[in-house]
Amino acid sequence: MSDDSRKTTTKMPSVSPLSARETVPSMRASEENRCRGLCLLPVIAHARRLNEGAFMQAVAAHDLRLHERIQSDAIKAREWYPIAAFRLVHSALRALSGGLDEARIVGLESSQNDLTKGIFRTLTKVASPAFLMERAAMFFRFYVEHGQLTIREIGENEIEVRFRDCRGFDEALFQDLTGGVEGSLIATGGRDIALEHVSGGKDGDTHLTVRLRWR
Repeated sequence: MSDDSRKTTTKMPSVSPLSARETVPSMRASEENRCRGLCLLPVIAHARRLNEGAFMQAVAAHDLRLHERIQSDAIKAREWYPIAAFRLVHSALRALSGGLDEARIVGLESSQNDLTKGIFRTLTKVASPAFLMERAAMFFRFYVEHGQLTIREIGENEIEVRFRDCRGFDEALFQDLTGGVEGSLIATGGRDIALEHVSGGKDGDTHLTVRLRWR
């Protein structure tokens, strides 16, 4: 038998469009949701700083089209993307770090950046934690298409934050949200923040409730 006859051909996975209407294995049709590129970009940047090669390899193993868009810097901040893409970049980040701490750090740092240097920076000139919390639901709807955020004041400098109907979210995405709330409080002057988990926020959940205190 010749050398040529023993060669095997590796079949590359097919490349399908990155579409919010497409059902992927990790996302049932009932979980259909979208998020802005503003959610993806901080995760991508953070993972690249840790280990760009391993991160890109992990993304390519699951979604070649998303890999191509990241590689060519084609993810746009204000465009909508499937929530499955948000899960995937967080999953690749988690593979690098071995835990969920990085997801929370990404949320914290990105929310601080948005409020102090990014699209909402003009608000922080007059904002306080109370001012921000009153408008939190509006901010959340800007980032995620389906989902509700309500905030209840339970004491002086103490609130209960409830995320509901967050279709397609997993634990890493909820950790990102938790970090985002903390970062928002810090950006508007909150200090010594203490966070208490109340319920939800795990894989398979669509809700999360936390309580926060600060001075």
